[in-house]
Amino acid sequence: MLQCRRWIWVLVVSGFAGWVPAAVAGATGNQRPSTIRVVRSVLQSNGSTAARDKALQVLTERANKGNDFAQFTLGSLYQWGQRDPDSPVHRDLVKASLYLANAATHGAYAPLAMAAMAEINLLRDKPLQATIWAQMYAYYGRVADGRIGGYAAELLNRCFQVLPKGSMSEVRNGVRNLQALYGKRIRAGVKMYNSLNEAGGMHLRTATKDLKMSRPMTYAELPVAGIALYIVAFGPDGRVQKTWQINAMPRWQLGRQLRHNVRSFEAVGGQANTDGLRYATVPVIFYDGRFAAKRPASKQPY
Repeated sequence: MLQCRRWIWVLVVSGFAGWVPAAVAGATGNQRPSTIRVVRSVLQSNGSTAARDKALQVLTERANKGNDFAQFTLGSLYQWGQRDPDSPVHRDLVKASLYLANAATHGAYAPLAMAAMAEINLLRDKPLQATIWAQMYAYYGRVADGRIGGYAAELLNRCFQVLPKGSMSEVRNGVRNLQALYGKRIRAGVKMYNSLNEAGGMHLRTATKDLKMSRPMTYAELPVAGIALYIVAFGPDGRVQKTWQINAMPRWQLGRQLRHNVRSFEAVGGQANTDGLRYATVPVIFYDGRFAAKRPASKQPY
């Protein structure tokens, strides 16, 4: 039996006047440095083809053996393909779904993988599956990090717009089935997420809470909300040396616009790897306050 109560999340549209973007960032600490170095080699666009192919093979082997970070990263690579100019693979939403669906059922990156699965199923014109994954993300994402509500609500809104009428009972059943099969594993991963920012003794701090874009963007270009994930390498002085974008939703371009905000972080504590750097995975959350997700007043469980 599951230890958590489960809810269908509903969309609330809040008042909106003007555009006041904001970002909240968190970090997973000195997480899986060996796998992070493998990913770094995969994304090293100026590296040799042989070295990148070898790194991709190692990443695939680790994903196939159940490494949640490898599954999430490899799925993200296939989700976007060469929309990411550093990616060595072409877009393949079938392969992306395979790895991200596995990542969504365990480990610290499960909530982000749920969101990715919802986005992929929207692209594949599968609104029922997209809504199921969006509901999962709305619940578990908020448990992991309460600041994701804006993107969760916007994602649900897009799902509801294409979901056939009368399908909510199927959505409920789909969420129930996933939680019955994987609920304990997912919650264990969420607990892992909540403790990762102190993993290895590393803490990240930033002097700014306001989001800045790398270039001016028109209103039409901006998504209502989104999230981007980066690998960040910190030097001996704690300052950012290099960043690699792993995923961004709902559009890859959002991550490119937010990327320079990550450079405001400093790493405190933690142990350096053999290359003298400390690594962290850092999510940046974007929202403009237009949407919010909340449980229905009746609090009716599934």
